[in-house]
Amino acid sequence: MLLMNLSVWESCRVTLRLPTIKALFAEATHCAYPGCAEPLVFEDAGRGVRTIAVQIAHIRSAKPDGPRHDPEYPVDKVNEEENLLLLCGKHHPAVDQNESTFTTEELERWKAAQVAQAGGTVVDDADISRHVRSLESSIEAVLSILRPSVAVEAVGGQMVDGALISVPLPALSSIHIDDRATLGERVLSVQVTNSSAVGIDVTGSGLDVDLGDLSDAHVRWLLTGGSLNHAYPCRLDGRSTRQWHVPMESVRITLAGLPSVHRLRGFASLGDGSEVFGDWGDLEVVFEAVR
Repeated sequence: MLLMNLSVWESCRVTLRLPTIKALFAEATHCAYPGCAEPLVFEDAGRGVRTIAVQIAHIRSAKPDGPRHDPEYPVDKVNEEENLLLLCGKHHPAVDQNESTFTTEELERWKAAQVAQAGGTVVDDADISRHVRSLESSIEAVLSILRPSVAVEAVGGQMVDGALISVPLPALSSIHIDDRATLGERVLSVQVTNSSAVGIDVTGSGLDVDLGDLSDAHVRWLLTGGSLNHAYPCRLDGRSTRQWHVPMESVRITLAGLPSVHRLRGFASLGDGSEVFGDWGDLEVVFEAVR
């Protein structure tokens, strides 16, 4: 399960001043987590390798929904040395994902202890530049997983022997069914496919109808009612597909009452307030499907 949401990961994209980063390293030698001796820099002199091995953590997040955000804390101090500490890659996620356990007051004590570490660590501009590029790459990889990727399509369906067979709308009127099969009603479905790795909430789905030359406006028809097969809101897991369908006859009757209907497309409303639309389709196929 992913424990950090998209906005928290976006908050990791923070621009820190070079002198601030150098100051952090100059006052510490290892991870601030109590008992962790992970050094700030990994060195293999024989191979000529020198790599920053820790991450810069915020005691108080700059984002309202970030860990330990304090609206009273001065904005101009959020990215300054006093609000930052150095944690290894194991302890930084744990601290930020469990903010009620790792409080601001506790992290301030860690900060004081880290500043008291003897010796400090010198990092140059090249060390920092490589570290920043690595962090940006890691954050972007996580963001690509967290970003929803949703596709919507209006499709046709035929009930056959109690099961629904879905087909593209243009093929619905010409579908061949074995004569021995028991046929039920035909339906129009709005199919929503979530191809990302994280779940989304579908709060509504329906048809967006273009009235053509008669008007620039579109008519929205939200699929609702007792005949709808799934209620809203509905959780759609990552890499899964779900359909909301209504009888094709009710679609035909509804659309026949509109003036000069030109084309239609499916749409879905998501829990974050956004909407996703499918491609436009020829309305004639809907009428053909129920003739």
